[in-house]
Amino acid sequence: MPENLGQQSSGDVAPRCRHADLNEVLASAARLACEILKSGAATIALLDEKGYLTFRNQHGLSPQFGERWHRHPTESITGTVFRTGRPQVISDLLADRKCAGDPLVREGLRALLVLPLKAGEDVTGCLCIGDRRPRHFSPLDVQLAGLFADQVATSIENTRLYEGEQRQRQRAEALLEVLTTAASGLSLRKVLAKVCETVLSLSVGERCSIFLMDAEHRRLEPVMSLGPRDEKLWQKFRRPPARVRREPAEQRFLQAATSWEKPIVVEDAEDSPILPRWWVKTFALKSLVQYPLRVKDRTIGAMTVHTSRDRVHFPQEEIDTLAAVAKQAAVIIENAHLYEQERQQRQRAEALVNVLSAAASDVSFRKVLATISQAVVDFSVGERCSIFLFNEETHSLDPVMAMGPGDPSLFEKWRASAGLKIPDIRGIGEAIQAQEPVVEEHAPGSGVVPSYWIRAFRLKSVAIYPLVHREKTVGVLVVNTFSHFTHFPQDEIETLAAVAKQAAIIIEYSRLHEQLQEQAITDYITGLFNHRHVHKRLEEEFARAKRSKSPFAVMMMDVDKFKEFNDTYGHLQGDEALRLIAQNLRETLRAADIVGRYGGDEFLAILPDTTREQAEEAAERVRSMLAERPFPAGKAEQPIALAMSTGIACYPDDSTTKDALVALADAALYAAKRLGGNRAVPASGATLRRKPSPKKMTA
Repeated sequence: MPENLGQQSSGDVAPRCRHADLNEVLASAARLACEILKSGAATIALLDEKGYLTFRNQHGLSPQFGERWHRHPTESITGTVFRTGRPQVISDLLADRKCAGDPLVREGLRALLVLPLKAGEDVTGCLCIGDRRPRHFSPLDVQLAGLFADQVATSIENTRLYEGEQRQRQRAEALLEVLTTAASGLSLRKVLAKVCETVLSLSVGERCSIFLMDAEHRRLEPVMSLGPRDEKLWQKFRRPPARVRREPAEQRFLQAATSWEKPIVVEDAEDSPILPRWWVKTFALKSLVQYPLRVKDRTIGAMTVHTSRDRVHFPQEEIDTLAAVAKQAAVIIENAHLYEQERQQRQRAEALVNVLSAAASDVSFRKVLATISQAVVDFSVGERCSIFLFNEETHSLDPVMAMGPGDPSLFEKWRASAGLKIPDIRGIGEAIQAQEPVVEEHAPGSGVVPSYWIRAFRLKSVAIYPLVHREKTVGVLVVNTFSHFTHFPQDEIETLAAVAKQAAIIIEYSRLHEQLQEQAITDYITGLFNHRHVHKRLEEEFARAKRSKSPFAVMMMDVDKFKEFNDTYGHLQGDEALRLIAQNLRETLRAADIVGRYGGDEFLAILPDTTREQAEEAAERVRSMLAERPFPAGKAEQPIALAMSTGIACYPDDSTTKDALVALADAALYAAKRLGGNRAVPASGATLRRKPSPKKMTA
């Protein structure tokens, strides 16, 4: 019978546990020990890295038992076993003074058999089999339990070797994965994220964070953190209080981080003299390991692994593996950082070329502003670029262009912020006065921009660049973030300052060019299109109407008795009257309608997608508008009501050629005049008694 039981235990423990993890092996061994010796409880303890006997698994005891079992192996019940390497039998624990107060006694055990677990000649742990009544374990029991303990020790050793091989393979795979990342051409941010993912897959820690050294400000800047998601916690991590930078603990931490070469292990973070208190408190740090990131005897940053739920023990093999990962990661991060810098330098050079090219391109003023804004967004750490131009009349800044993530409601708020008074905007005012950039990485509460601006656009970090041309401020260029706080690198600030300098010249050039273009197509008295340009737009509308097979109307308008008005009140008052009429036409007709001064006191309007009936309604609105808004002539005692005659011709009903359509509208106009004026006459109802005379062209 003993042989059969021994064979059963031998064949039951080892095969089941050959590919299980160590905890499964120990749990199975404790359960089988109770079955084999018909006992009520069993526990297994193993030596840890520090040489202490530590509880690892049990069967038949309370869940709290493991918290009370941690001792030097020569203490109490296990002392004889570790000294002699032989089993020890205690038939009645209460009768043995050495066992008083032992956790096993407090668990209610009265008899105990303690067996050594050996690796070769060395005792590496013990198997305790107990009963809740006094019991004398027979030599056969001890022999059978000894055979079982040898099988358990062999299974433990095999499992540890198997786990060691797994860890070695994991370490090799992790190093290979980290090295592969170096050749993947990923961005620095993706490289950092990949390193953190690899570390967490190998660690007992819950979060991996990477800090990079900011040589300019002599501090470690957090750049990546992976672990349980908590956006508010991450923002605190990214932006510690300003006073923290001056605390002695922060300085000790920085000094340690820049000088140490081996990992720093802190299994009780709350009592650590190195870790800053705000860090421990904010992130509820329990245990932490910090690995240096060094390249050629130079510290470029640090990698930390920590827990926030419980204090843990970081196994030495994990520390060694992650130290090797950190060593490779430092080289990869440095290479990725250099690649990123080179890419950014190239982008900045391209941005400057794009900005300079915009100056030589024959594009609209708005497209020039869009090109400048997009060039800035493409290489900046900021998320949005906005351009404000100085309004000399109101002494304020008007928003004219913004580029960034699309948000129509946000854009409308931005446009509604027109008229920002420079004295009320501290940061912008400082930038304009000093003609130097103003950078604020923590905009809320800084006073650099108005608080309503921060609330409306969720501003986090902001950089303001003055647009100065020939010592004259033409506006400001603003770069900001709204999803996170960020650090604006010094080389980016310098590059954007150069972009702003070129942009100011380009903006002034483009604005002047657009003004000249506008003057070339605009009547200088009324501000409407001139004769030449209105004919050009008429040709374009003909071509569009033919393609889309859509109607449009032409209205020829003439001020009634305008010669008498000029003779009575003078030509200067006549010009003012024409300006008033032009303003009223712009307000009365649609934004899509094209209005021009055709010559003298005549106007031509082109109404796209308009039928005859709709054109007559538009002409009636114009007539009513003039009747309701009399002109306040200088010499007149009462404002003078101006009136207009209008002729209407429609495409394709009246004609399918441009010249014929204009001629028909002109003839209908004179028909309206003959009928007494102050009315509109369509071409189909016009009596064409004379050929229209050519009109005088205006510049």
